[in-house]
Amino acid sequence: SIINPLLLIVILPFLFFPIFFSGYFNHLSLNFDDKISFGNTFKYFGLFFRQPFRNSFKGIVSFAKAFLIGAATFMTASFIVSGILTKTSPEFVAVMTEFNTFLETDEPISYDAIYAILEAHNGLLNNFIIWTLVPSVGIGFIMFLIFITYNSLTIYLKVNVQTNSPAFYPYLLKEANKLSNKKILKDFFALNWPLFLLAALGFAGGAILAFYLNRFDFTQIACCGLVGGMLLSSFFLPFFFNNMEIIHEYYSEDFKKASDEINKNMLSQLQNSLKISEEQQEQIRKALEELQKAAEEKGKNEGKNDVNSDEN
Repeated sequence: SIINPLLLIVILPFLFFPIFFSGYFNHLSLNFDDKISFGNTFKYFGLFFRQPFRNSFKGIVSFAKAFLIGAATFMTASFIVSGILTKTSPEFVAVMTEFNTFLETDEPISYDAIYAILEAHNGLLNNFIIWTLVPSVGIGFIMFLIFITYNSLTIYLKVNVQTNSPAFYPYLLKEANKLSNKKILKDFFALNWPLFLLAALGFAGGAILAFYLNRFDFTQIACCGLVGGMLLSSFFLPFFFNNMEIIHEYYSEDFKKASDEINKNMLSQLQNSLKISEEQQEQIRKALEELQKAAEEKGKNEGKNDVNSDEN
């Protein structure tokens, strides 16, 4: 915020990641007969920054997609609000006329003149920004929350399936969702819609409160909205963790089939790229099957072993 207060809009959600992961692993630790404690919470907090858990929520990709959705919402809202103000606000029409007249001249652009126009109609333009940009930030925030919570299913996959490629887990989730005819995604929304509703209500409540406390400060309105959304949605997290465990267990066969299918595709690509005998192909196939079985047996204890290594 020292560099630029607007960066808080980016920073606040990312500060939530390690805390969110720590709560996730506290819930998972119940399967290991481990106790939930303040000390273990800090251990799980640190575990988030280690492989394979570091990119559990695909934060950068999720933020990029949410930003594009928010930008599209802002452009749409600006078009709608501009149309309404053109018909209902003579002041807005006068401002647009001033800008058009100023831009149509052949003289060099004077930033002092632009600032003077903005300053003269500060209330109207600030209201325009608030009614277009703040809802866009809110929608972007909700979409960001949807993306990271759905991707959090990979945490269960990382605990139960071993691989040297971090990119394998998002791909496995994608393929399992296809294999289930997108039922995984449908059940995700069916079980967790209150989380997103609470986030929307919390964002709206925080933004409205900040609006009345400091009417024309966009940064405070947006940041208070983000804090309100994260705070109110956090009350649903115990139910969310339980729901995600249920989804993982219910579709465990789809995850296994998807993993087998990925291994078969890898074998097929290897066969196409290398000229090997049928005997060698069979050896590779058996090696992949044994590796898969070993991963399933060891994977269930992987999360526990990581924690124990931290303790040592």
